[in-house]
Amino acid sequence: MEPPPPSLPSELAITLIFQWQAEPAQHEFIFDRDRYVIHGYLQAVDDVVRSMIVTDCQSQAEEAMGMAVARLKNEFLHILNRVTAAQDEDLNVNTSGPSYMSLSFSETLSSTSMSTGSGVEYDHHHETSALILDAVGDLRSIAQRMISAGYLSEFIDIYTSIRKSFLCTRLRQSRIQKWSTSDTRGLVLDEFNMHMDRWIQASKVFFKILFPKEYKLSTQIFDASFGYVCFSYTVKDAKVELINFAEALIYTRRAPEKLFKLLDLYNQLADFLVTSTEEAEPIQGLCVQLVEVVRETLSNFENSVINEVSPFHKEATGIIHPLTRYVMNYMKLMMEYEDILSKLILSNPPICFGDLMIPDVKFAEHEGQTPFALHLVLIVVVLHFKLEAKSKSYKDDASLVHLFMTNNLHYILQKIKSSPELEAMIGEDYTDNLSENYLKQARANYEKLTCERMLHCLRNDEPQRLGKFIFSGVSVVTLKKRIKKFNTLFKGIHSTQSKWVVPDLQLREELRLSIVEKLVPAYKSFLEQYNSHLGKRKDSFFNYSENTYVKYSAEGLEALISKDFFAT
Repeated sequence: MEPPPPSLPSELAITLIFQWQAEPAQHEFIFDRDRYVIHGYLQAVDDVVRSMIVTDCQSQAEEAMGMAVARLKNEFLHILNRVTAAQDEDLNVNTSGPSYMSLSFSETLSSTSMSTGSGVEYDHHHETSALILDAVGDLRSIAQRMISAGYLSEFIDIYTSIRKSFLCTRLRQSRIQKWSTSDTRGLVLDEFNMHMDRWIQASKVFFKILFPKEYKLSTQIFDASFGYVCFSYTVKDAKVELINFAEALIYTRRAPEKLFKLLDLYNQLADFLVTSTEEAEPIQGLCVQLVEVVRETLSNFENSVINEVSPFHKEATGIIHPLTRYVMNYMKLMMEYEDILSKLILSNPPICFGDLMIPDVKFAEHEGQTPFALHLVLIVVVLHFKLEAKSKSYKDDASLVHLFMTNNLHYILQKIKSSPELEAMIGEDYTDNLSENYLKQARANYEKLTCERMLHCLRNDEPQRLGKFIFSGVSVVTLKKRIKKFNTLFKGIHSTQSKWVVPDLQLREELRLSIVEKLVPAYKSFLEQYNSHLGKRKDSFFNYSENTYVKYSAEGLEALISKDFFAT
């Protein structure tokens, strides 16, 4: 770079300024010329400012100064527009993909740096940095001279007008609207999620890139004190719109499904508090509001479970209830936000909902657990309570009541165990209690009710010899009745339970095996015992090829249970 020209006598400086106002120079931009011309003009301005204090040519100096101020306003506007256009293009390129956080203009003002000779440091990491480097230095050079000449406010007006317009444009491109709570009240869940995602994406660009960049740019052009005032005024409208948009979203109708987007928002705001110190106050205020909304939303979820009154379809044949799937998937998703929920949920849950007391909740036994963990325990207890009530809809078939509870309790425990975080939060005491005292009992009750009437037909009476009867105290007629009743019972149970559902493969096989182990040995023993007593009498109803009483062999019975039970 060539050295700047020496100081000019005031007459020559005034003449130079006049020359730039004459044709054709007045239509050119000085700062589009080489650096020697630029420095020459700035030196002339400096000399005129000094001459206004010491020279007798006061009127000429004032006239020249007026021309210089008008000229420099246009130059400042021209340079600032060029910088803004370069930044806009850079943002469009770098925000088009997932790596949008690596924006060159942001890095231009904050990373690897070089000195410009004016005492200001700038980064030059990307291609656009060279243009920005010179442009910001020129803007600072103009601003310094206007401050000394008393024209600061006019140049701040120019700066803030351009920069506010730029931020407003970026805001509209991000599809952030001027919304109030009344505008968002009717948003359905998909719309809410879309707008929340949009806000989080836009806020990352503004709070982590544009606002910090704006602060650096304004303070580098106007120095710290003037620059901060300039920055505050420039970003005010965009900041207010962003905060208002977020407020409008968090105050939409409370719905449990919104909890996770609200937590995403809180995480993002918490990150801004760490990285964007200039924006701490409005973000902190929004966080305070959001914490209360999160707590209310969790409470609404708990209430929605206890108050769930969807119709129960008996034709569902014992399948896992939709409420069970919904609640357990919701709880598992909460574990992705375990840290933040543990910080935000500070009070223990209630055990009374209106006139309804939830049984089996002894929070005194869960000492040492966080309030959030106790809320999780309560949710499982409430779900269990609701399932017990819903199972009564199967009152016409007691075994289906218990199969329904077996399916659902097994699903609950599997979901808990599939998430180590959820299992740790709920605790072994409660999961062991649920498994040992409820799931095992439901299974045992189902197996008992399924088998007991058939086993009663196969009971082994004490052997007696009464005249021609050689059986265990029963006549052939009675045995015929028993086997016929067994056949009828098994046929009905087989037909019914082949339509029942056990979604979990392992549980399905375990239940089939348990029925087989209870029923088949007793059936096989019954056949063997009474067949041997009857021998090969012609009228023996145990002669499978001739009689019509024994419908199943032991192997056939086992095959039907193992193949057809819960086949749907």
